[in-house]
Amino acid sequence: MAAALGARGLGVASHPVVISLILFGLMTAYHGVRQGRSTYLVDMAPEDLRAAYTAVSNTCVGVFLLAAGAVAAAIGAVSVPLVLGVFGVMCLAGALWAYGLDEVEDV
Repeated sequence: MAAALGARGLGVASHPVVISLILFGLMTAYHGVRQGRSTYLVDMAPEDLRAAYTAVSNTCVGVFLLAAGAVAAAIGAVSVPLVLGVFGVMCLAGALWAYGLDEVEDV
């Protein structure tokens, strides 16, 4: 998000290579979070409930992504940098929350 705001501030956000690199970084981060969530879930869940935990988790993430997209579209009508700022705050909140999670081995 900071890279996208920085690119916009520098006036290079319309360059396809810059946007491609920013999107690559965002997708790498997204898939890292997705893999981490799956690993945490599999390590935490009892063996007979892993499929159910994964299904519920994927459904919740999907609903959250749809809701966040709708909110972003509404805010985007006002200001695109504001959308990026809101997503940045959401990322920070998620990082702080994840930092507070217990280690699976300790549970």
